[in-house]
Amino acid sequence: MVQARQGREFVRSRLVELLPRLRRLATLLAGGAEAGDALLERACRAIVDDADRYSRQMPFAHWALAGIYALWLDDLRTQKESLPPARADAEMLRSQMDEWAPPGFETVEVAAFLASLPPQQRIATLLVYGEGLSYAEAARVLDTEVETVASRVSRALALLVERLGLEAVEAEAAATPGAGTVEQIAPRHQPPEHDQASP
Repeated sequence: MVQARQGREFVRSRLVELLPRLRRLATLLAGGAEAGDALLERACRAIVDDADRYSRQMPFAHWALAGIYALWLDDLRTQKESLPPARADAEMLRSQMDEWAPPGFETVEVAAFLASLPPQQRIATLLVYGEGLSYAEAARVLDTEVETVASRVSRALALLVERLGLEAVEAEAAATPGAGTVEQIAPRHQPPEHDQASP
């Protein structure tokens, strides 16, 4: 009993520390701040209730992000709906990107592009390039295969090149310290090569 209570207190304290990151994902999944806050509140309750299931073999932040994503998917299944069409608000995405994009990086066009993506591509791309997760870490959060994440992100990047034009994308990359490829246009983290080929 004492151990279970201590586990819940640990989870609560970590959730408080992670609220900005968790709220960002919930908002992206739900398509807006109000719906995102409702999703986040329900997810936090579920995560605390499941505190005894956290084994510490997975970083807590990733486990919590996975909990929000799983609840979002459960809601869709309960409603017997397919994944919703692209519905993210571009201005919301732009404001969130401003938190991690390098100085001088133009986020307006990229935010509009991300808002147009199917949700699964958008979330995979933002987990990797916004949250700084590797492909393997993003796959654990999304409860899918590494190859699936890599495919979603690759498709998104290919569409970005097509939409903005390769020269424009490379110009943005050149303005980013240490950047040299299209995959480095706005990352805090470049996925390790071994993640791209992991089984």
